Amino acid sequence: MIEHKRYEGKTDEEVRSGLLVEGFIPVLEYDDAGYFYEPHSHETTNIIVILQGEMTVTIDDKTVTLSRGDRVTFLPDMLHEVQVGAEKCVYFWVEF
Repeated sequence: MIEHKRYEGKTDEEVRSGLLVEGFIPVLEYDDAGYFYEPHSHETTNIIVILQGEMTVTIDDKTVTLSRGDRVTFLPDMLHEVQVGAEKCVYFWVEF
């Protein structure tokens, strides 16, 4: 599920606090510019919230580019691939 601009106008700390209120433990992660994740899936549900840079995600042949304030949720066994944009991408990662 893609949620564009869910955290628009929020600071990194406000995003983190919001995730904590939802009961999640966010981990700050980053990927270098141009990094590519081959098609894969996870056994758990995963959430990514973009803090800096861009990340292009393909799920079920639908491709969207995420940027600051956007959130994506990957359900268990959901096949997806990810391409980081021209700059480093910083994001919160949640797994449950």
